[in-house]
Order: sequence, then C-alpha cells, then structure tokens
Amino acid sequence: GLALSAGEHDVELGPAGGAAIWGSCRARVLPDDPPPVVVTSDIDLTYLVTDFQSTSAKSKLLRETAAEKSPFPGAPELYRAIAAGGRPIVFLSGSPDFFQRTLEARFRMDRLPVAGLHLKDMKGRLKSLDFSSLTDQIGYKLEVLLAQRATLPPATQEVLLGDDSEADFVAYSLYRDVTDGTIQTPEALEARLRELDVPERARDAVVLRARALADSPRAALVQVAVIRRTTAPNAKLRADDWLDEDVIGADDSFQIALVLADRGLLSADDAHAVLEAMVAAGQDREIILRSAETAAGKGSFLAETLRGAMGPR
Repeated sequence: GLALSAGEHDVELGPAGGAAIWGSCRARVLPDDPPPVVVTSDIDLTYLVTDFQSTSAKSKLLRETAAEKSPFPGAPELYRAIAAGGRPIVFLSGSPDFFQRTLEARFRMDRLPVAGLHLKDMKGRLKSLDFSSLTDQIGYKLEVLLAQRATLPPATQEVLLGDDSEADFVAYSLYRDVTDGTIQTPEALEARLRELDVPERARDAVVLRARALADSPRAALVQVAVIRRTTAPNAKLRADDWLDEDVIGADDSFQIALVLADRGLLSADDAHAVLEAMVAAGQDREIILRSAETAAGKGSFLAETLRGAMGPR
C-alpha cells in the first residue's frame, strides 16, 4: 500500500507493476496528531440559494450555469475562513452527479478549496430500479458519512453544516449518535431508520457501514452540526425537534460563523468579516445583529462571542 506523509500529494493510479496509468489525482493525507477537523457541508440551501419547490424551478436548475448560482450572503467568506484554518471542506449533496462540473466551477469562482464532493448517482439508481433511493436523503447521507469516517484518522473531529429543507438534521444527529455510542448497535440503528421510513436498500447499506465501524473507539467526534433555517423547511420533519447542544439552528451565515467561533473553530475577526460581507451584499446590519442577539439569548452561542464579532455599531 501507499505510505504517504501528511500533506497533499500528486498521485498516479495504475495496475501494480504495470506501465499503464489509469489516471491521476491530488490526494490529501491527514495527520494523526494533532487530530484534524473535517467539515462536511450540504450545498443547496446551505451554501447556495436554491429554489426547487416547483416544477418550473427544478427545470431552471437544470439549465443554470455556475455564474447563475448564488451563494448565500457571507457564505463564501465563511467557508474560506473555515478552509484557511487548515480544515478540509467536503460537500455532500443529494443533487444528481451531472451537476458536478457546474458546482465545481461555482466553487472555483468563490475561491473555495474543496477537498471532496459527493453527489447522488441518479443513473446508477435508475439502472438498478432503486427508485425509492431517488428521494431518500437520510439513508444516503448517513451512508456517505459513515463511509467517509472509515477513511479518516481515528481521532478526527467533524463539523457538519446543513439546512432544514430536507433532513440534514436527522442524518447528522443519527451520525453523531452512532459515532459517540449513543446508538450502540447496528440493530438499534436499523430500528431507528425503520421508524423514519428510510428505504430498505438504504437501511441495509447504512447498517453495513455501521457494522464496519463497530470495533472503532466511540467518542464525541462530531464537534457541532449547524442547521441553516430556510424559508422552505421540511414539512414532515421539524428541525427544532432535533436540535440540542450539538445540533444548533442558525438563521444566516453570520450566525453559523458565531456558532463555529463559540467552539473555537473560527476567530471573532472571521465572524466579523462574514457580517461585513453580508452587509456589502445588501443585508441590513441592524436586522442581522438583532437576529443574532435573539439567537444568543436562546443559547445558540455566547453573548460575548457575538460582542467580539460585532465591531462598532
């Protein structure tokens, strides 16, 4: 096997001992010590402003170019600050994989160093007649998170970013509970997935991944999951029912930055830069700050964290 030191490497892939090269890639090897932090984020309605509530809106999405896709105000600054701390950013979306080139182009426009991009293989699911998985998000995202976990150094800490439009909060909460041992067995996990009407094939795939991690040490590996509140929340599952001290709701990019600053993952200056970017994009400073004060009052982050990031008023 490969024995690479921590850092980024150009890797060529091919048969052992053969002259042919199948392809090449840029690989990043994470250190065991200090424990790295990996950030996994949804895309639509978490990073990008996306409308898929109607047939015409979905049709428009198919034709959108990278330039026509719009990040939330302050989101590029937020994600660049995350990456500047040396934390790999992995995007995990239920969008079809034929959006890959467009999304990668958008990330390049926003100067985001992206370590990984997971999109749903719609063609493969259709070929296998696995129609139920086309709309399943909980099983899909939970399987990818567990598979990704198996590739990370054991002590790696994780930050998860999502929104309330589908079921990120459910997948993230279950993932946290599996990795920290709250859900102790694959059988208990399967029972939870049945309760949530996750399709059988997706349940089986998730349980298989969970069994592969069964011998791994259980610890509090998810530092925090932040859920952006949207104007199109899940009609069946309420995000507020899943929020707790580790799964926290946020109204905008500034509040996400404040939650991360509260956990020592960003600085007050980073959060302030997100605030200023939102104002520069046309957002009202006083409305942003009043909303943040309300969130601090509810315990989403400390009031002193907000004060440190506000700047002069």
